[in-house]
Amino acid sequence: MGARRVRSGQQSGARWSAPRWLDVLLAVLSLGTVAFALVALVQPSALVPGEFVLGVRYYAAMYAARAIPLGAAVVVMLVRGAVAPALFWVAAACQLGDAAIGAWAGQPGQVVMPLLLALAYASYAARRGGRVRMGVVRSVDG
Repeated sequence: MGARRVRSGQQSGARWSAPRWLDVLLAVLSLGTVAFALVALVQPSALVPGEFVLGVRYYAAMYAARAIPLGAAVVVMLVRGAVAPALFWVAAACQLGDAAIGAWAGQPGQVVMPLLLALAYASYAARRGGRVRMGVVRSVDG
């Protein structure tokens, strides 16, 4: 195992520990994404205004296939306290994609919350020791 790399300003062995309230908040918000994915899967017309077509159910199922396991994984990691920064970077990227789709569709409500979640996930990942360089997530622990 390689030498432990430490950010400047940190003592060797020091690691940022998220306050418990932040873990709980992110877990609740992640459960919210799972709930919306389940609603989209079961009743897509509840989330998509306008005429219901077969394509809506197809894309709702595709969204649910990503959002349910990812949201559940984030919750499990937060509850267990075994946080992998890479998972939070992926969750942030997914939320940015959701915000872009909401903007494209002209749905402000589908832009604001995903942007806030993306910021929260990315901040959490960065503070937990993961950084992004050249598209690769690396841990400060080496």
